[in-house]
Amino acid sequence: MAEQLETMWRKGQLFGVDFGEVKVFKMMPWAFGIYEFQVKFMDKELAELCKEYYPFFGKEFFKHKPHLMQVIPIEKEIENTQATLPYEQVSTIIENGHSFAVNECICKKEKGLTEKPCDKPLEVFMGIAPVPGVFEGDHPWGGRVISKDEAYKILEKSEEAGLVHLTSNVQGGQFYICNCCGCCCGVLRSVNELGFSEG
Repeated sequence: MAEQLETMWRKGQLFGVDFGEVKVFKMMPWAFGIYEFQVKFMDKELAELCKEYYPFFGKEFFKHKPHLMQVIPIEKEIENTQATLPYEQVSTIIENGHSFAVNECICKKEKGLTEKPCDKPLEVFMGIAPVPGVFEGDHPWGGRVISKDEAYKILEKSEEAGLVHLTSNVQGGQFYICNCCGCCCGVLRSVNELGFSEG
């Protein structure tokens, strides 16, 4: 079983944390979860399959409450009543972290493989962990280990580019900040194109 769990973790099919003496695994939803962990494996074939799945999954994503993610409008107001975080609370998420990594945005990567690539910054998806060293070595998510200062710089760069911060719809324990654009992001596109909102 341990070998099977390790293999699934390496393929981005499970969430895992290696604490040294013990490894902890848990199931993940499609998003945020398995989809984002495919960033290392995303090719044109997978991108086409995800594109085909989007209209169906986009509806399901907003069908159940509470919603999985919170949105902060940056460039323009998004008409919905989802709970939002002010910039200071997004900064608090970074302050509470002990490990940081940044990776390509999976949504932008998928769109670039199937349509015209997005002109917004690509390397803006941040992983944040409450314990040190989580992203060191050959982490299944990939990405690049960064410092807390670099995390703040990515946040600032994202704001300057008019990107929208997305994170888990929970009061505490967020472990990512995705900085998203309206043309690629599955969540923002569901709001803008499919007409979904909290109401």
